[in-house]
Amino acid sequence: MVRNIPCRYTHKEVREDFERDHKNHFNDMKLPMDKPHNSTNKAYCFINFRHVLFVYDFIRDKKNYHWPKYGSDKTIDINFANY
Repeated sequence: MVRNIPCRYTHKEVREDFERDHKNHFNDMKLPMDKPHNSTNKAYCFINFRHVLFVYDFIRDKKNYHWPKYGSDKTIDINFANY
């Protein structure tokens, strides 16, 4: 689970950002959208990685990451999701 995504980011923008250094490392990404507005996200997403080692690479790469667009000062927060 990735939290602290700026609400103005679209699914495409988040996916492109993650694929920049981690292309083909994950096979699915869910970014829930806010239903009343449908133009903003809920500030979190779920990623399904193809292999557990890709998770550690992603965490190491995105540690203290600041989102580059829209002048956001949010810092990415990554947690393991429980089913």
